[in-house]
Amino acid sequence: MMDASRWDVVKRLFEAALGHPAATRASFVQTACGADDELRREVESLLAAHAEAGSFAEHPPVANGDRTRLQPGARVGSYEI
Repeated sequence: MMDASRWDVVKRLFEAALGHPAATRASFVQTACGADDELRREVESLLAAHAEAGSFAEHPPVANGDRTRLQPGARVGSYEI
């Protein structure tokens, strides 16, 4: 488990890395973390998750423009509207 002071360092470096263009982030993280491979992996993990989460809303959940309106009582899988 990561202690609070270590998490503060990871968070600070993650936020600083986001301030760099995507093309230079890896170099920034490598330099900022130096020989601390665990720190580098934590920051890189957050950056990867951030990039993946950023693309979440780029693709609509409905394919091919099918925008069927769900009415009360309609079922989607095991869920009822």
